[in-house]
Amino acid sequence: MRPFFAFCVFLFSAALTFAQQNISFRDQKKFAQHLFDDHLYDECVQVINDCRTHYVMDPIVQDSMQELEAECFSRLLQYDSAAVHYREVVADQDLVRFRLHACYSFSRSGKFSSAVDCLPSIIPGDTIRNELNYYFGRCLSLLQGRKSFEQNDQLIRPPQSNYFIHKTGELKSYALRLKKAGRKSMFLAGLMSAVVPGTGKIYAGKWRAGLTSFVPIAVMGLEAWEAYKKDGWKSVRFAVFGSLFGVFYIGNIWGSALSVSVQRREIENEIHSEILLGMHISLQHVFGESR
Repeated sequence: MRPFFAFCVFLFSAALTFAQQNISFRDQKKFAQHLFDDHLYDECVQVINDCRTHYVMDPIVQDSMQELEAECFSRLLQYDSAAVHYREVVADQDLVRFRLHACYSFSRSGKFSSAVDCLPSIIPGDTIRNELNYYFGRCLSLLQGRKSFEQNDQLIRPPQSNYFIHKTGELKSYALRLKKAGRKSMFLAGLMSAVVPGTGKIYAGKWRAGLTSFVPIAVMGLEAWEAYKKDGWKSVRFAVFGSLFGVFYIGNIWGSALSVSVQRREIENEIHSEILLGMHISLQHVFGESR
């Protein structure tokens, strides 16, 4: 009788311990979600890691924690870490969503080749998700360069829905802007400013900088010419204004040439930001708001 009683006590203790562990894990999970809702993302990540250390989780719960941790890193702007955790979701039925989130996160961190590797396979019959997949492919090709976009755009299936027809049209307008910016010549900008100061910057697209360059150079040039006519080339006045004119004139030529490169880089950065914003909005359009 005693061995049977001891066995019953053992079973009861084991069940009680198991129940306590289960309750404790649920509390920890709720606490992690509470921290996330209160925007305490670093603390949330720490609680999630503690859960992994102390509890054995089934694949579904593990995926849920991976998603929560990925969202924390995304809010912290640590997109590399976010992408890694999105990509580690393996058992969830909605793998396409997580692969596209990983793709977007890698794109935000500038790792476009890794983002391309995250693009999911085409799903038979799922039109809207396939169109999002195609759109992401176009976005990544444009982020990697205009020529890559033009080559890949011909190979990717045209969009069918009005939303993605509009978004694809935006990408094509971005490619056109990049093409126009790439046509501008640094040499021509410098030559134009050598003829008429400031016009090279206007050619580059910096109107205000061009106009503000022209006025002081023109004033110093006129002052130097007047000093030369009245006092001769040996005068102090001519030496001062002539030197200033020469320095600003040469600097204007060099600055005009550089402004083409600067303007091109600014346009590229602006377009990259708009592409990434379009990817984010499209994710929300198809899948809804994240956590």
